[in-house]
Amino acid sequence: MRGGIRGTVRVGIMHSLALIDLAGLLTRYHREHPEVRLVPSPAEGGSVELAQAVAEGRLDLAFASPPAGSPSGLDVRSIAAEKMLLACPPDHPLARRRRIALSELDGERFVDYPPGWGTRLGVDRLFADSGLQRQIQVEVGDVPTVAELVRAGFGFAFISPSTLPQADDLILRPTRPYPEFSVALVTPTTRPLSAAARAFIALVHSTLPKRHPM
Repeated sequence: MRGGIRGTVRVGIMHSLALIDLAGLLTRYHREHPEVRLVPSPAEGGSVELAQAVAEGRLDLAFASPPAGSPSGLDVRSIAAEKMLLACPPDHPLARRRRIALSELDGERFVDYPPGWGTRLGVDRLFADSGLQRQIQVEVGDVPTVAELVRAGFGFAFISPSTLPQADDLILRPTRPYPEFSVALVTPTTRPLSAAARAFIALVHSTLPKRHPM
């Protein structure tokens, strides 16, 4: 019944979530269920912490990019994904290339995000699977600052384009293979959810493209 649901929905969100229209989702849900209180909650520990909070019942659901082997009792369903691009220091020889083999980055200096962030997890996984290493010289929990450090020549960084829409002066190159940044809806499978939380999950599934479980 429209507007008949009451309660609170605790929604975990990543720091950079431009890949989906979260504002549109929250606004539509509020219009349909004005007496439900929505509590968006970021986590300093990124996707790993968000998934753990859902598993422990501190959050009803979360938009996150958790790694394989997330806590048991979770349904992790991908709802959006994009290729990450390599941001190159302007004076590095690889910046003049149109496409870069990942193997050419072995041992290179990188600016990266904190451990547990979805953008970090995808890159870590790709390098590990490829048997390569990168030198992480600084970890920054802010995408614009990561871009500024790359522009200044500090090192390379992989960036999800949706998190940095104003990047005209940043040298971005595709790599072979490439890391992927994905956003998943994380929900619990071992406890019942409130009617308010179930209504929010239903709205997500009806609004966003359907993808395979992760």
